[in-house]
Amino acid sequence: MTDLKALGTKILPQPLKKHAKLLLFTGLAGIALILLSGLFTGDSQEQAIETQLTAEQYTQMLEDNLRKTVQEIVGGKPSVMVTLETGVEYVYANEEKADSNEDTAKQQKKDSSEKKVVVVNSDSGEIPLTVTQIMPTVKGVVIVCNGGGDETVQAIIKNTVTTALAIDGSKVCVTGTLLKQ
Repeated sequence: MTDLKALGTKILPQPLKKHAKLLLFTGLAGIALILLSGLFTGDSQEQAIETQLTAEQYTQMLEDNLRKTVQEIVGGKPSVMVTLETGVEYVYANEEKADSNEDTAKQQKKDSSEKKVVVVNSDSGEIPLTVTQIMPTVKGVVIVCNGGGDETVQAIIKNTVTTALAIDGSKVCVTGTLLKQ
């Protein structure tokens, strides 16, 4: 043991001797962090796959958010229905191979290309790698609420919905209940 100390005092300059343990610990901690980060990269891909929304989930999310907003304006329990133009559109990563052959004697050129969707492995098999999701456009919104028959309330709610969803006012219908409960 004394031989190692003697060797350490010969190799390390005096200012580094004081901080050698700190440097060693910092280096080992850095290596440990790098190794740990490699363990979690597969999970992030699976989490990204799981966060894809369906049209039904998107509709439900819009309805819930609008219901809460209208409830803040008029109180009670408003009823909200949202319809969509289409479903959610997914854009997948593509791998493209292009071949180009030229025949100078015949002045002809042949181009061919092959597109292939990039897939990733997960627990449930191979899944296409999604680059982005394009949410569907809103086709229409119907809101039934307290005071919905009043023109002022209708205008306030219609303005709120058109602003929140960036849609035209003709796509929004606000009405009150006809039956007394």
